[in-house]
Amino acid sequence: MEISFISLEVVKSTNDEALDRIAANLATEGEMICANLQEQGRGQGGNCWESEAGKNLLCSLILTPHQVVPAKQFILTQVVSLGVLNVIESWVTNETCRVKWPNDLYINDKKVGGILFQNIIKGHILDFAVAGIGVNVNQEAFSEELPNAGSLKNFCGMEIPLTQFRNQVAQSIDQFYQLTYSKSGIQQIETQYLNKLYRINQWNNYRVSEREFIGMIVGIDEFGRLAVKNQDGQVRCHLFKEIEFVV
Repeated sequence: MEISFISLEVVKSTNDEALDRIAANLATEGEMICANLQEQGRGQGGNCWESEAGKNLLCSLILTPHQVVPAKQFILTQVVSLGVLNVIESWVTNETCRVKWPNDLYINDKKVGGILFQNIIKGHILDFAVAGIGVNVNQEAFSEELPNAGSLKNFCGMEIPLTQFRNQVAQSIDQFYQLTYSKSGIQQIETQYLNKLYRINQWNNYRVSEREFIGMIVGIDEFGRLAVKNQDGQVRCHLFKEIEFVV
């Protein structure tokens, strides 16, 4: 995949910019739209994404993943999550970096990034996918309403060149994306995602329908749902927003 960068100063949302390009038949695979500031940045499930201007990576990558069937589109979330996490680990070498299902990026117990996918399906084809990526890179202070937010600079103690970081992220995502063209490559992605999954194979507190329980994440099913085992040994698969991590 050939990566090309479109750099903007201020946008409502880089995902909106990408979707507008698709609607106008201007988009090609590998375009990464980047901004210094998003006025209406969004996270998964409509959550707001807070970011200080010029301090963080705010971008959207356009894909045409026709090789991925719509029912298995979660593989794209795994691709981008691993691609970004791989770069985070290269800068923050002495901490534990993980993906919190489905697509939050954590260093220890601090959220440093997230991914928002918006896909366009035509018939049985995944025509376009837009991966919105937000990573707290050089921002040092966060709102009190975000008690578990952090940044790479908080952990590594140094200013990270944003252009270099952006280029590394694009290259890393592309390396994982190429694996989606083969069955063995997809298996490799799925294995690595599980190995990097936050709280995998650990007993922790979770909440479903306002009921709190102790459970263990044991995997991801073929549709990307989170498989959690309770203390009675029963395994149930959960959709996003159906289960809450109790921190």
